[in-house]
Amino acid sequence: MSLAVLEAMQNGLAIIATRIGGIPEAVEHNRSGLLVPPGDAGALGDAIARLSADTQLRCAMGAEGKKRYEEQFRADQMVSRVESLYHLITAGGERIAV
Repeated sequence: MSLAVLEAMQNGLAIIATRIGGIPEAVEHNRSGLLVPPGDAGALGDAIARLSADTQLRCAMGAEGKKRYEEQFRADQMVSRVESLYHLITAGGERIAV
């Protein structure tokens, strides 16, 4: 997961990113940002032009990203989920796929 993407979401900025790594888990295409294929300069240019030209879309995507960040990616929430996983593992609980 890209820290830069999470910081942008936290600050209500629309995201333009490539579909690599954990980014698609954070950014919902056409909702909180635009995802483009890696290495596709044309798609990247189109995404930049689209958000540059449409203030309403840019603001809506930024607001959706901020909401998503608040609901799923705040540091306290992520730490709590990891702690819960560690407690489950160390308590000899059920095995889970990670």
